[in-house]
Amino acid sequence: MAHGTGGDYDGYDGPLVPGMGAEPYQGQPGPHADSGWEDYGSEPYRPRPHRSLWFLGGAFSAVVALGLAAGVDEIAESGHAVHAVVNKLDGLAHHGAAGTNQAAGNKSAEASASPAAASCIAALPLDMKLGQTLVIGVLGPDLAADESFFAGRNIGGAVIMTPPANPEDGSINQFKTHAGRVRVLIGSDEEGGASNAGGVQRFRSLGSLPLAETAGKTMAPDQLKAEVADYGKKLKQIGIDEVYGPVADVIDPAIPNPLPGRMYSSVPKTVADFDAAAVEGWQAAGILPTLKHFPGLGTASGNTDKVPATTAPLAELESLGNLVPYAQLHASGAAVMVGSQVVPGLTGSRPANQSPEALDLLRNKLGFQNALVVTDSLSAAAIPDPVAAAVNAEEAGVDMAMIVSPAPGQSMGQEVDAVIGGLKNAVATGHLTVDKLNASAGRILAAKHVDPCTILKK
Repeated sequence: MAHGTGGDYDGYDGPLVPGMGAEPYQGQPGPHADSGWEDYGSEPYRPRPHRSLWFLGGAFSAVVALGLAAGVDEIAESGHAVHAVVNKLDGLAHHGAAGTNQAAGNKSAEASASPAAASCIAALPLDMKLGQTLVIGVLGPDLAADESFFAGRNIGGAVIMTPPANPEDGSINQFKTHAGRVRVLIGSDEEGGASNAGGVQRFRSLGSLPLAETAGKTMAPDQLKAEVADYGKKLKQIGIDEVYGPVADVIDPAIPNPLPGRMYSSVPKTVADFDAAAVEGWQAAGILPTLKHFPGLGTASGNTDKVPATTAPLAELESLGNLVPYAQLHASGAAVMVGSQVVPGLTGSRPANQSPEALDLLRNKLGFQNALVVTDSLSAAAIPDPVAAAVNAEEAGVDMAMIVSPAPGQSMGQEVDAVIGGLKNAVATGHLTVDKLNASAGRILAAKHVDPCTILKK
């Protein structure tokens, strides 16, 4: 089990303590002590200069192209162009006109359970459904030792923080099938690029992917798709089911990049095209891709893994084209990771992954109704209270809450048990409705290709 002080999830640099263990991890004081919303987004948003010239030069043409592709015939010649496209997507989502992979979109729609499947999901034990909504960080060398921890809590997902010494030794596949009645969804952070260049790629020993910004400048999308598919087949063989990538954030040239090297471009349509290529490459390998970090970190005041951060207001994100990749890929079948940034005009003082308004924008305005939605790591510095955050996130409409390491002074068991207890209370009080929980369970099981009715027979 991954233990540490929050650290940097995507390129994790916090301490890792092997093994599950019952003893609290005695780490350095971390960012988890306070739970008030006022702690979020303490780094203020600073207006960026020269927006209009940049917008007219790149994003506007990208939005017009997107609008035409989606059948939008009244695109405004102003900063409200993306907003017009988003509004139109409510009517277009079922037709997939703005998507790049309609076949994959149909697969995503399967997450809307049939009446028989819905009945079986409703009959599953509450503890099982709650456990399925969690993604927990694990260390490759500890997989066998962590099987009982996962099985005892019905945990649905694991994110590999460090690979096994020999990734091809079969330990990941064994863990997946031995760690509970329902096989675990195994995820890995796979954006590409060497770590010393800012890249994030866990299983680099099996092959390398280019750094996103390098790919955006030097490659064609089809080249990226081919490289992702080849690498993805190797990951699939060792047991990886889901990757956290590609990054759908758009570079803001007016400010320092909060994720240097990890974004494809400052042109929204270019980002969308490379995201589409990566999504199709992962899907060709049989792996679920995950767009991140909705609704975008390109304008953020910092990296939420390291500091609380605030982005430009929603209206400005729309005018700059930050939602274009999501609008273009709403029918692609990709999952979505919602970030921990505060977005003025959308999330209030809450991080996006705990905001009902942000989840409404994603699911009901941008067309990701049936997509699997996961939080960014709630062990990050932007999240002062990961237990409360996990409960808030699921109440807001997220399917899976991710915890990669416990708060200082806590064991992973203590933290996970506190989350499950909080979720039970949320169900008992009606803050997390049974219908919402059942819908999430259905999407999670669909991502695993598990028939819920077979679980009842075990």
